[in-house]
Amino acid sequence: MLCDSNALGIERDEPLFIILISTVWSHRRDDAAVEKMTSNIIHRVEAAAKDLGVANRYLYINYASSPQADAVFAGYGEKNVQRLKEVQRAVDPRGIFASKGLWRGFFKLQ
Repeated sequence: MLCDSNALGIERDEPLFIILISTVWSHRRDDAAVEKMTSNIIHRVEAAAKDLGVANRYLYINYASSPQADAVFAGYGEKNVQRLKEVQRAVDPRGIFASKGLWRGFFKLQ
């Protein structure tokens, strides 16, 4: 059985490409240069997608970079984010698996 919607706000009307940009480097002194290069690639890919009319607001949370943090949940749509927050409060009212507790990772519902 298919649902009419999903918690990620992804529409099923067209193909969706999810791209992972993975970088490896040897020296800490190169951190800023690699971050800048990666950011430039992301901006160029996003601009090309917009120019081609195939851009999508959805960002796969596990592939998003720190500068994309605000866009991850925004891409789900406000209604879906509110629903996820309701579920989070219902199953984890003390925030044990959220930013107040054990989860120390990258992106969290606030």
